[in-house]
Amino acid sequence: GGILSEDDFRTYQPQIVEPLCVNLRGSGSAQFQFFTPPPPSGGITALAIVQTVERFHPPEMAPWSAEYFHIFAEATKACWRERHEWLGDPDFVNVPFDRLLSDRAADARAEEIRTGRIARGKAATDQSPHTANVVAADAAGHMISLTATQGWMYGSHLVVGDLGLVLNHGMSRFDYTPGHPNRPEAGKRMQHNMSPM
Repeated sequence: GGILSEDDFRTYQPQIVEPLCVNLRGSGSAQFQFFTPPPPSGGITALAIVQTVERFHPPEMAPWSAEYFHIFAEATKACWRERHEWLGDPDFVNVPFDRLLSDRAADARAEEIRTGRIARGKAATDQSPHTANVVAADAAGHMISLTATQGWMYGSHLVVGDLGLVLNHGMSRFDYTPGHPNRPEAGKRMQHNMSPM
């Protein structure tokens, strides 16, 4: 136990999955569809945040205003709380996709924000810097982001051959609380933060 074997790599198969999707309003009559992979990726949390912020009509807010950042931060706290409570590998746990991405859930989160009833978020563990992020934007407002994360204390410290690729140690992303939907189990994928959209 505890040691990876060639069989672990030989038997691994990527999964082709249907993306999660939400429809959001833009300014005026514009409609947008946002797509992201389902858990164990973090995309469902990103979609829920965007849905919640939409309830406050961001196009009408002053750009980069304190009001916008306050609403975004509170929506993030509410959605992160749900993420911690419900998310895990859907091959092992029942993730309530429809409920978490419903209009009703977004409305309820927005009401919590309006009434100041957002619960405190789960405390993050004290970790060393381990993530690099590069964002590029053009004059038309198109953006792309690239994030590389090795994990706490610069990953596993193992380098793949002559490629220079440092393996991360994503096992730290499991929650070891008994009964938690993201607790480690044989063959289980851990919840992670990657959320391409």
